[in-house]
Amino acid sequence: MDINGWTIAGVIIGALGVVAAVYFGIRMLRKQFPKRELRYTVRVIPLLSGGVATRHSDLKILLRGEELSEPYAVTVALESRSRADIPSASFDAERPISVKSTKPMHVSSGSLVADDTIGFTPPGTAISGKGATIVVIPPQLIRPKAFGFINAVTDGKPEITVESSLIDIAVKDATSAAVKPRVWPAVVLWLAAAALGAGIMILLGQLLSIG
Repeated sequence: MDINGWTIAGVIIGALGVVAAVYFGIRMLRKQFPKRELRYTVRVIPLLSGGVATRHSDLKILLRGEELSEPYAVTVALESRSRADIPSASFDAERPISVKSTKPMHVSSGSLVADDTIGFTPPGTAISGKGATIVVIPPQLIRPKAFGFINAVTDGKPEITVESSLIDIAVKDATSAAVKPRVWPAVVLWLAAAALGAGIMILLGQLLSIG
């Protein structure tokens, strides 16, 4: 191989080396500083819509013997979108994540703390018979892809808010969280294509000059 051949090969290898360094550098950073994030969804559904109430005026929904004039079913779900564990130490001063409602929630079921489950305050432990306006997620280890939920009934349409106590970890509404495109793989592919393109152009130039 002549000098020009070695030059072309060196340019291509050097360009590919830069691309590889960028790629593995990004991979190392992602591994060293993994993404940690929780997302929640809230569903509020009327149990007696206008049409049902009109057609069945004698239909009533009772809770512990008391009639609910405007019953709603409420589901709050929480999911980990993290690539690493969220340790219990991430809860600031051991304060829980709070799910707050403008109407008392009568919790019928909910997930408990487990290895792959996010636990809410168990019904009947810290929730009174009159309902609770706050349900908590106590400090706990949250695994990647862990999931938790509560189901409840309210009398009147509630407004649900989630207040996070996690340190430097986002807790987002899944319905409004923007989906960010994965930019860095496209950048690496672009760099690789540019490096190969530059090498081919140099090679063609050398061949044409020789011809």
